Amino acid sequence: LRPGCTYTVDTLRLLHNMYPNAQLTYLIGSDTLKLLNSWKSPEEVVRLCDMAVMLRGEDTREDILALMAQLKEQFGLCATLLAQRGLDISSTRIREAAALGEPLNDWVPDSIAAYIQEHHLYTLGSQPAPGDSVARDLLLQLGVVKRGHYVRASGRHADAYVQCARAFERAEHAQIICGELVRRFADCGAQVVLSAAVGGLILSYEIGRQMNLPSLYCERTEGALALSRGFHLTPGTKVLIVEDEVTTGASLREMKQLVVDAGCEVVGIGCLVDKTDSRVDFDPPLSAILSIKVENHPSFACPMCQRGQALDGRER
Repeated sequence: LRPGCTYTVDTLRLLHNMYPNAQLTYLIGSDTLKLLNSWKSPEEVVRLCDMAVMLRGEDTREDILALMAQLKEQFGLCATLLAQRGLDISSTRIREAAALGEPLNDWVPDSIAAYIQEHHLYTLGSQPAPGDSVARDLLLQLGVVKRGHYVRASGRHADAYVQCARAFERAEHAQIICGELVRRFADCGAQVVLSAAVGGLILSYEIGRQMNLPSLYCERTEGALALSRGFHLTPGTKVLIVEDEVTTGASLREMKQLVVDAGCEVVGIGCLVDKTDSRVDFDPPLSAILSIKVENHPSFACPMCQRGQALDGRER
């Protein structure tokens, strides 16, 4: 295991050095392919390997073929779309469960689960998986995500509870977590960081502090997000939008429209936790430190209730 934080491009470089005459093919889900723009050195990744893409979730062949064509033009991607659809098993969810100390046997063979547990993989301080980050593991270790049976503020029942405020209890944790988004957007050319009250306030401030940029936030007034308290955007300003958690993407879309209406440009969109498991589509693409799949149901059709699973709590 290599020490420190490594990325897919690091692994590919290592494999090329080990097997200089081999043609490498990266098996990737369509949900992950949609995040290629946010990877470290994506142009080098596609130069070092071909990709075999498997459809995941609700992605359609037409949409992914169009994405592959776009990435070919942008980075020179050489990819094949496989005929079969991937199983509904998320590597993100497996790593999340490992970090939380949950059983893995429902997702991977017993021998693999034993190896992960024996070598303490995906836990804080261990070698992160290629493309992952220390910040992702820290979010999990801090209890930002809890799996169970919860009632959302809307009354719907969900199999997870996300509380991003836990990420900001200690300044050193906030610095590490926000620093991951700072690293990803270091070259986006942003001149202002924008968030929405109240969840994004500390996130926006800390990112602005590390990037030496002003931090603004909008608030919901008469049903719509708007700038107040003397905040304003000068036409032509390049804006980085950040959010603590994304459930449907509605607030991000509102913020983006606010920026566009002010005659400004959105140059990046980032969040701590994407609860759609990368199923939202933004331009520019959403870059999330942690992407999870949260199932939610009306209370009268909740499978957890039907199984007799007790409630673990309510969202606040």
